[in-house]
Amino acid sequence: MPNVKSLDLNLSLKTNNEDLYIKLNGQQYSLKESNIFPLTIKSMNENIQIEFSGFNSGASVKVEMLYNNKILDIKKISSYKTKDFNKEGYDIIEFDGILTFQFFNAWFSTQILNGYPFEKDETWPYHLVNDYDINKKHRTRLESYKNKSYDVAFVGTCHNMDLTYEQGHKRDQPTLRNLLAEKYTGYTFADLIFYGVGDWAMMHNALWVCNNIKTRNLIVTLNTSLHTIIKSRFLDGISYHSVLTKNLKNDILEQSKQQKIHEYAEKRKNLWRNLLKNKLDNLQKKCDNLGINLIVIRYSARDFFFANFKHLDQHKELGKNKNILDLYERNKITNESIMSQIQLD
Repeated sequence: MPNVKSLDLNLSLKTNNEDLYIKLNGQQYSLKESNIFPLTIKSMNENIQIEFSGFNSGASVKVEMLYNNKILDIKKISSYKTKDFNKEGYDIIEFDGILTFQFFNAWFSTQILNGYPFEKDETWPYHLVNDYDINKKHRTRLESYKNKSYDVAFVGTCHNMDLTYEQGHKRDQPTLRNLLAEKYTGYTFADLIFYGVGDWAMMHNALWVCNNIKTRNLIVTLNTSLHTIIKSRFLDGISYHSVLTKNLKNDILEQSKQQKIHEYAEKRKNLWRNLLKNKLDNLQKKCDNLGINLIVIRYSARDFFFANFKHLDQHKELGKNKNILDLYERNKITNESIMSQIQLD
């Protein structure tokens, strides 16, 4: 994704009464003359206010915001204040008042960046942002971990999600994370388990753990994923963007450019493998310096970049128990053998 210093949106104000006026950026406009107004966004926390006047009984304005002709969800960023009320999630105007758009990072992730993270702190844990409520829970949980001590910090992906949590993989039940909690009652765990993250992201998140959490054991479950990640400046923050996934219709990066980057990255997988190796080496050194027991687990049968790195092979262990037909029992036995590596009193 290219660096984006400003974002151009269009505000559509559809009305059944043309004798209405708005005041935007200090200028007054008649809806009789136009109902499309350009908005230039330069900040993650941009605040835009629009004053409406001239309403009479039955008059209304339908408010829409568009990017590249795509209608965006404004319920989470809009509020309307009149002399009688102040309501959030407003997109139908029927009274004189002030419409406010208060932008925030998760809105850009869901509406513009196809779920890719957008932060001012480039070290913040990487996870996709496709749902406002889930994202809020993630942020609250991560903030609560800072500067605290845990027996085990777990950095993983969907393989360790519960079925009741974002519909984790059935083939991975019971999860290693759940078995840990069941066996080691009374111990403390920090979870950085997110859906749809690759190896670079998990090591990025593991380094965040080292710098923000005190832990005795750090478990990292790698998928041997070669999703190349590009860090780009977006407005006044940072966005991490994968370029080895399929082209996305509403992506801020034009499809032609995205395809070229895709082809470029495909030809340089060995370079990316080396970058991942270096990141893993840095993680190991960090853990050694902090006295953290780093446990790296392989969760895939695909070619992997850390073959010569000390790791536990969940895929191989699972194969040893293939004579056990019940997948749940096979996973349980496999995960219990892995748990023996954890250093707890």
